[in-house]
Amino acid sequence: MRTINRILSQMSKITKHQHKFLLTLFSTIMLLQGRINFRNMGRYSNLN
Repeated sequence: MRTINRILSQMSKITKHQHKFLLTLFSTIMLLQGRINFRNMGRYSNLN
């Protein structure tokens, strides 16, 4: 997660809300095993 945060911090045009969303999205994708779809991402992400 630190790597993702470091990469997103280097992107200057990403707003605070986009940064939070992309950080959650990429960390959830890395967490999931098997099929990655919106149902599973909603089940395992912190945005419930």
